[in-house]
Amino acid sequence: MGQDLSERTVQWQGTPAQFSMGKSFENFAPIGPVIVSLDEFADPNALAISTTIIGADGTVSRVQDSSTAQLIFPVAELVSRLSQTVELLPGDVIFTGTPPGVGAGMKPNRFLVSGETLFTQIGTITQRFSS
Repeated sequence: MGQDLSERTVQWQGTPAQFSMGKSFENFAPIGPVIVSLDEFADPNALAISTTIIGADGTVSRVQDSSTAQLIFPVAELVSRLSQTVELLPGDVIFTGTPPGVGAGMKPNRFLVSGETLFTQIGTITQRFSS
C-alpha cells in the first residue's frame, strides 16, 4: 500500500500542469508497513480502499470508502500499459491512482494541513499464528 501525495500549488504551476513535479517531494510516496506479492490477493481489482483524515483537534473525516474496482483501468491493464514504456523489474512498485475522494476533486477543495494525520487502508492482511 502507498499514499500518492501531491503538492498542488507546485503541481498546477505552468501550462500544462506539472504533475510529476507536484509528486516529487521528499517523503511524498510512503509505502508499507508491509509489501505483499500479488498472490496474496484473491482479486487485485476488488480491494477495499479507505482513507481517513484525523484532524489536529481529533476530528475524524472519512474521505474515501471505495474499491480498486473503481479505478479507471484494471490492474493488469495498468501493468501492461506501463511495461510498454518502461522495463518493470522485481520489486518495482506501481501507484495505480485512486478512486474518488481526493481533496482536489472535492467541492470545496479539501487539502491536508499541518497537524493532520492521513490514514489509508487497502485490502486486509490477516495472519494466524500458532505455536
